[in-house]
Amino acid sequence: MIFVVSAPRSGLNWLRFCMEHYLGVKTPGKDVLIKADCGLEPVFRRAHNARKGAKPDKSKPLLAQTGPEDKVLILLRDPLETFVRAAEKNYKEYRGFIENIRYFSDCAARQKHAAYYEDMTARPAVMLETINFLDVVPLPGHAQPSLEQLTADWAKLGDMSRGSYEVRQAHGGGSMTKDRPTDFQFHQQTLSEAEKQQVWRHLRRELNEKQMALLARYMPQGGIRKVGPVTRIGDMIRTFS
Repeated sequence: MIFVVSAPRSGLNWLRFCMEHYLGVKTPGKDVLIKADCGLEPVFRRAHNARKGAKPDKSKPLLAQTGPEDKVLILLRDPLETFVRAAEKNYKEYRGFIENIRYFSDCAARQKHAAYYEDMTARPAVMLETINFLDVVPLPGHAQPSLEQLTADWAKLGDMSRGSYEVRQAHGGGSMTKDRPTDFQFHQQTLSEAEKQQVWRHLRRELNEKQMALLARYMPQGGIRKVGPVTRIGDMIRTFS
């Protein structure tokens, strides 16, 4: 079994689009290119919050469903972008981001891969590496793309995918960066420096050192600043409010 975990707005739809386009397979979620009534089973299971399981079995967390022979892919985006765009600055909604990292770190799967939104949306080689990790068999008439083919198709596929996303995700505002797809700090501009530090302190409380290492590329310059007891109490109040 293949499990893919990601917070919303972290590149899963882009991955799904590329897989369906090249491999002809069905991926889980709202229809992208392959319709739900095509008679095909999704080639992986996905979750936005690993603790809540994944269809068709949401009765137990993914941690209890994952064995050594399974594959696990986690898609990660800048934690501040995720906090604003996916969680809408709500720490309760942010739980899925944290639970996914914990699951990826702790699950029994021997084959794990972390892919980053910023790389997957800007570098064809990273998208290809991610598709190759999943190692899904293409349907007849389809084939795994080469790097040369993916690179040549990249801009056109991006336009097609964003157009599709605008329709499917209209209820959530669609793509906020369709004209600036590589502006990877667009949403966090609405956060003050104090709010950014609060998010990082929250992550440091919730994740262990190994799990925080997955976010090392995003760490603020100067690190996470130390604060006094009054600020820490304020952090906890905001987290649970």
